[in-house]
Amino acid sequence: MGDLACTPAGLPAAGPIRERLAVVRCGGRQGSGYLLTPWLVLTAAHLVEGAEDVRVTVPGPQGEVRCDRAGLWPREQSGVDVALLASARELAAPESFAWAGNRWARLSSLGPVPDCVAVGFPYVQRDAAGRLDTEQLTGVYKPGSGMFTGRDVLALDGVPPAARPDGISPLAGMSGAAVFAGGVLLGVVTADPTGWQHGRVTVTPLHRLLDEPDFTAVLDAHDVRVPRLTSPPGQLTDEDAEFEVRYAAYTAKRHDTLRIFGIDVSERGRATWPLDAAYYSLEAAPSTRRASGWPARQDDPPGPLGPAGPRR
Repeated sequence: MGDLACTPAGLPAAGPIRERLAVVRCGGRQGSGYLLTPWLVLTAAHLVEGAEDVRVTVPGPQGEVRCDRAGLWPREQSGVDVALLASARELAAPESFAWAGNRWARLSSLGPVPDCVAVGFPYVQRDAAGRLDTEQLTGVYKPGSGMFTGRDVLALDGVPPAARPDGISPLAGMSGAAVFAGGVLLGVVTADPTGWQHGRVTVTPLHRLLDEPDFTAVLDAHDVRVPRLTSPPGQLTDEDAEFEVRYAAYTAKRHDTLRIFGIDVSERGRATWPLDAAYYSLEAAPSTRRASGWPARQDDPPGPLGPAGPRR
């Protein structure tokens, strides 16, 4: 697998790849998934937990393919609501993975990540005959939400879908969809939390999986190289923040002098002065006389900062 997801034109991929989207069915449940390889599907653990017959459908003529569960961890033990499904045959042509990205997000700060996207198969997109269709969710990824539960949040753009009369979430079926920021894989959609009127979904961050020995063992067994962690677009790393501090200090020191050209400095012996000594702040203060010489009236407005305004 390559290091950078690209389009045929060689530009960085902006999100999920069409041929790698998947519908996951098990019993009466339906969710979404994303192909990591032509035979390995990433999805949500709660969707396939306890199911004996798991089937996956991807765009194309292949139809439903039965899959075995691989690397499924009980949520009550690990809290990682992610599963891998292994197919006995290829679910997509290898050409779909010629430029497959192998970059997963390393979230080193709590800064929100804008312009994120997930494509799945929610109930709200079904037509009158109940046929599935895709929905592309976009929004802001918030790693600072859900820190105690280990589940991040994708706050959705636009108007949330209307609630269903039966009380089931209109976003049901999105579980297992992969969340991307540019070409970087952030996590897996796992739930529609109550109290937010379907305006956000919770996401299990995938960087947590690299701390699961069983998960990395499954990747090795399927010849998948351990993903390379990188910062998603729009988020500063700790190194970035440290550089900003150092650069600000350097800039302040480097440009902390004032030089005046065209004056005779032979007696003073220098042509530059510290900027803080040479700079005088402007201030506004009320005046008792007008410029014309007439006394100011009592109801005349004071300076912009008022009579008790701060003085620099």
